Amino acid sequence: MMWVVALWFGWASPTAEGASPLSAAEARLLEQMAREGTNVTLLYALGDTCHDAGVEGDKPAVGRAEGYLRQLLTIAPSNAPALALLGSVYTLKGRDAFWPTTQLKLVREGNEYMDRAVQLDPQGLRTRLTRAFNNAHMPDFLGRSEVVIADLQWLWVKVEKEPDTMTASQRQQIALHWGRRLKRQSKADEARRVLDTGLAFAPQSSLGQQISAELAKLR
Repeated sequence: MMWVVALWFGWASPTAEGASPLSAAEARLLEQMAREGTNVTLLYALGDTCHDAGVEGDKPAVGRAEGYLRQLLTIAPSNAPALALLGSVYTLKGRDAFWPTTQLKLVREGNEYMDRAVQLDPQGLRTRLTRAFNNAHMPDFLGRSEVVIADLQWLWVKVEKEPDTMTASQRQQIALHWGRRLKRQSKADEARRVLDTGLAFAPQSSLGQQISAELAKLR
């Protein structure tokens, strides 16, 4: 899963205004659902796929992601990962909105969805990953710093105790964000330890390169 990245309040503006309305991955999932019937697993995969396309700037995909996730939540109202992902979709809608007041409103609604998801399932890995990676890019004036710190602390404990529950990419993203937060808190030694650990998961990856750059700033 990809995540919202830096714009007006820290994120990049869309780059694919005229993007194709249906990706190959989305089409395959829709074909599979036509064969197997509508179900929570495929609706989540469709929402996730369209969310990722939306992160890359495909505005129509953002709307489709919302549609799939709302359909899923009609079937399973307490599905925390879907609710968290819907919250992230709302922040993308905020990115794409024209008026600043509308942008803020949508982002705050998205954060409310993500908070509700974590309340429903505080031990849910996907739920915590979604909120942490989304909120990590938000500026301080949105008041999400404490939430990000709490999520990243929780996730880092998970990385250290149960690394096999996550992909190397997820572990490296956690290390990168947590290392940066620790650095901001003037905890250089702890930040270096986290970043060194994260780098070891996949030194040659693009995330590994970003971690190396952060480590260079600490030396």
